[in-house]
Amino acid sequence: MPIGERTKSILEAVIKEFAKTGSPVSSSRLYENYDFGIRPARIRSELNSLVKLGYLDRPHTSAGRVPTNKGYVFFVKEFSPSGDDTDYSGKLEEIIGRDFDLETAVKRFGSLFCGFRMGWEEAGEVYKAGLDDLFSAAEEDWSLAEIRAVLGAIEDVEARRDFIDDLIRDSGEEVRVFIGRNNPIVKSDKVSVIAVSCKSKPVDFLLLGSKRMDYEKNISLMKELRGFIENHG
Repeated sequence: MPIGERTKSILEAVIKEFAKTGSPVSSSRLYENYDFGIRPARIRSELNSLVKLGYLDRPHTSAGRVPTNKGYVFFVKEFSPSGDDTDYSGKLEEIIGRDFDLETAVKRFGSLFCGFRMGWEEAGEVYKAGLDDLFSAAEEDWSLAEIRAVLGAIEDVEARRDFIDDLIRDSGEEVRVFIGRNNPIVKSDKVSVIAVSCKSKPVDFLLLGSKRMDYEKNISLMKELRGFIENHG
């Protein structure tokens, strides 16, 4: 069922607010921080509609709403392609240097992305960094089983390189985004993965972060990184 532009804007606002705080988003907070041209009661009605449509969920102990996987997927498709206005090309050259080196890129990318990074060239070594960054940014309610699942997936990457490479390249998409439990790379509902493969170079680069990451920023980063590798690698 299609949703209207104002409802889309409210969903976008909920996702952005939740990314900032990690706490359920109430109609009063949206009314205070955004101008939708409607009163809190009407915002609350829109939130209820988004819950019914499956884009938001309402935790039993809270009056606020949180995004569902369906909400995140919709957000990425509807809003993230435009990205943000930051000049990441200049930042990438500053932290990586003009002569591209994959190991350096994986290690230094942590100044731009708070999460786990990994990259490899065809038949080359897999470079990894940022495990501490990933878990320091994780929600407090990660279970031991979920932490083990993430660690196991990371350890298993080298054995699954061909599968992951095909998964990224065969789609024909510039950037692949895998969200929560629909993620075939890391079987955890707490983690999302953003991945790119280069057209002219046998390089894959993956970011693993909390599901409530800043998708607009990170997708923009990965688009710029892909272009940077093509031009400097």
